[in-house]
Amino acid sequence: MTYLPDTPFNADTPGSYYSVEIGDNGPIVYSECCHDTISLSTARLLHAALGCWIDDQDGGKA
Repeated sequence: MTYLPDTPFNADTPGSYYSVEIGDNGPIVYSECCHDTISLSTARLLHAALGCWIDDQDGGKA
């Protein structure tokens, strides 16, 4: 399942993109050159870091 469709890294660079899918072995991050599956422990760290960053951006509002 694709959670984040092809998204430009930089609007000025047409072939530059990334997307995120969840496969049987976990999250897969694709870019224009490659792809890799991140581990569950890394996904948990990323989830926590994103949550903190989002809270900082909107003052903690959901």
